[in-house]
Amino acid sequence: MKATIGQLIEWSARNYPDKLGLADLEKGQRWTFAEWNRDVNRMANLLRQLGVNKGDVVSVFLYNTSEFVTTLFAAAKIGAVFNPINYRLTSGELQFILNDARSKVLVFEERVLDVVTRTRELGVSVQHYLYANANPPVYARQLSSLLTGISDEKPDVSVLETDPYIMMYTSGTTGRPKGVIHPH
Repeated sequence: MKATIGQLIEWSARNYPDKLGLADLEKGQRWTFAEWNRDVNRMANLLRQLGVNKGDVVSVFLYNTSEFVTTLFAAAKIGAVFNPINYRLTSGELQFILNDARSKVLVFEERVLDVVTRTRELGVSVQHYLYANANPPVYARQLSSLLTGISDEKPDVSVLETDPYIMMYTSGTTGRPKGVIHPH
């Protein structure tokens, strides 16, 4: 079956709605495919409300969390380019990637708060900072509170298999890292 990344979770929600789709053991949370698909739709619709359009870059600076994978599928559903950034990077390295990728949104968490704060001081072009934990810094908004009241309906965006889906940065062993774009 050929499909876009966003269509894969929809297929799973349709065919296995009550099966376990996602588990975040650290938080003690579990989602069926149907529940998770609704959360992915909420995140996708939130990104659209923030002005994220097809081809815009949504970056995450997260450990392996439920927010990471939910943002990945949400970006895919609206044709945004998902940009996962290694949480071990320094503020200078993060600054370079955010500016080079022209990231519109950065989703991050408490464990990387100091690096993100220092990165902002260096100067970045990010428009929206979404914080995955409670008590966001003054420059960010708390993700879960923003998702409250957002529609869980599938966003009305046409995404093709040939559209860009993810931008992975190389290790930069011979210079600066380079963004490599992969299609669905």
